[in-house]
Amino acid sequence: MPNTPPIRLKFNNQYYPHSQFDLVELEEAFTRKGLDHSMEQPHVVDFYVILLFLEGKGVHTIDFTDFDYQAGTY
Repeated sequence: MPNTPPIRLKFNNQYYPHSQFDLVELEEAFTRKGLDHSMEQPHVVDFYVILLFLEGKGVHTIDFTDFDYQAGTY
């Protein structure tokens, strides 16, 4: 498998394109239509992201470091 660079994601508020802020539930991000990438593949975001986990638990990788999360983690 060739070593391809990760996809770079730009900020894109689909409902208010001129806004500089968006609030999206993670479930919606995974089911959003028309994305040109898979949310599960490595990617680089060119904007700030704040994640708030209200339920469940898992691992989120940022800059090759794994972070455990659970309900109430931000």
